[in-house]
Amino acid sequence: MSKNTKLVLNDLIARKLQKEQAKPKAKDVYVKSLDGTLTITPPEESDILYAIDQIGKDESMTNIVKAYDRLIYNSIQLFRSNELHKEYEVIVPTDIVAKMLTLSERMEIGSQILEISGFNDMGTKVKN
Repeated sequence: MSKNTKLVLNDLIARKLQKEQAKPKAKDVYVKSLDGTLTITPPEESDILYAIDQIGKDESMTNIVKAYDRLIYNSIQLFRSNELHKEYEVIVPTDIVAKMLTLSERMEIGSQILEISGFNDMGTKVKN
């Protein structure tokens, strides 16, 4: 289609399937400290935007790690388990991320989540 092509309803409906197929897929990542793999699923757009806002607001490592912890929590189903929270005695649900992963793993996985969500530049900015 060109810039001058007038879209009709069927074109927009056909785009839905294309968008569904283009959605980022889940990714398995090996976590050394756990000696196993975890499945990362792309988080909701609101979680990505929150992370980007937090990182952009103040590029301190504390804010970056907090933003990544929230992304990780919302991207790894196992970390949202009430049973896991109870076993590790966490009160704030996102605290499970710090209990389960090393700081370097949190930075790496957070960056990978942004990458599979289509924000490669943000991940590079944060790493540097």
